[in-house]
Amino acid sequence: MINQKVINGLLADSGIEIVMADDGQEALDILEKDNHFTLILMDAHMPRVDGFEATRAIRQNPQYDHILVVALSGDTAADDIKRMRNAGMEEQLE
Repeated sequence: MINQKVINGLLADSGIEIVMADDGQEALDILEKDNHFTLILMDAHMPRVDGFEATRAIRQNPQYDHILVVALSGDTAADDIKRMRNAGMEEQLE
């Protein structure tokens, strides 16, 4: 919820259309209905389906190849970032 509020605050006046999901499963459900997203800011640690699992599912679907997935996480250790990249997240924002 905190990340959602921060991102909303930062991007609200940018002209970017923002769609929020409360967990990874909701994000996957949104994508199933509309895959015309160019960027997903993925919280690595969410309830139900976390960002790692959701990103792996996104990467397994060729319909989503055009979508850039960027991790949002306070995890900044090299091992954490490697885990994010291994899941399919291209970048990481702290």
